[in-house]
Amino acid sequence: MTLTCEQTLTWGFDIDLFPGDTALTEPAPQPLPEIGVRDDLVLGRLGAKVWGRIEYFRRFYSQTWGDRGQGKPMSPRSVQGLCRFLEVAGDCFSDLVRNPSLFLTDEGFLELVWEDQDGKSVQLVFKPTALEYYLERQQVEDRTAYQPESLRKLAACLAA
Repeated sequence: MTLTCEQTLTWGFDIDLFPGDTALTEPAPQPLPEIGVRDDLVLGRLGAKVWGRIEYFRRFYSQTWGDRGQGKPMSPRSVQGLCRFLEVAGDCFSDLVRNPSLFLTDEGFLELVWEDQDGKSVQLVFKPTALEYYLERQQVEDRTAYQPESLRKLAACLAA
């Protein structure tokens, strides 16, 4: 099919589309949702790998996903919880976390996982109203509010 004069692109010539090609006729994709991630904070404390995972989840998991289509998109409140924790934990947190991995739970929450210096698992799940955590070394599984004092206590426990 050949484009009409009204459809001719600014290059000034007609373009033949392959049969069934709708690239020029489909509406532009919707802008990605704003999730409130602080790029500088995530990059500085957790590195490019984790920041890239957040962007990946934002870009490719913005609709339902998974085998049964029941996975929820990434929660902006989960991202805010991660950023709030990184702010309170301070620079020392960067030294504690070696090779962190970031996952998106079926509920749309971020889960940050790494091994401590003894090779024991540390898991933080950033839910909308509380941070759930598991510390294998101490055999502790609990949750804490996103209040600065509570987050400082958790950061100190991670450093111990």
